[in-house]
Amino acid sequence: MIRRHLKILVTLVILLVIGIGFLLNQNSATPPPLSAEQKTLMLISDRCAGISENSVADKKAVVAFQQLEIQGNKANVVVSCMRDNGYGQNPAWLKYAQPIAKTDAEKNNISVDEALTALARRDMLLLNQEKNRPIYWVKLK
Repeated sequence: MIRRHLKILVTLVILLVIGIGFLLNQNSATPPPLSAEQKTLMLISDRCAGISENSVADKKAVVAFQQLEIQGNKANVVVSCMRDNGYGQNPAWLKYAQPIAKTDAEKNNISVDEALTALARRDMLLLNQEKNRPIYWVKLK
């Protein structure tokens, strides 16, 4: 009789722990809702990224320089596509990126412009604004 009550108690405790874990996971996994502007930016960015991939799909890199050329072409297509859709580089992003580019340039023995370009290529496809990093794109007026 005691064994049966103990089994029921253990089962209830396990179910309670699983239930609490499930509820905590549901609350933390739910991202905040996106605004209409954010949804539009995501759609346009995805479309531009797809266009850029298609623009270099037939190019094959034989040497390292050609890989850099392909990356540059892709980035240029994304910038042109975004500009055609009314978006441009966020001045707040540029202000954020310049000190980072200077540090990267000194560390990697490259020019500040090259480091800034590398940061731009990385950040132009990141659409989630973090507290210290502004989003790359801004709607132009």
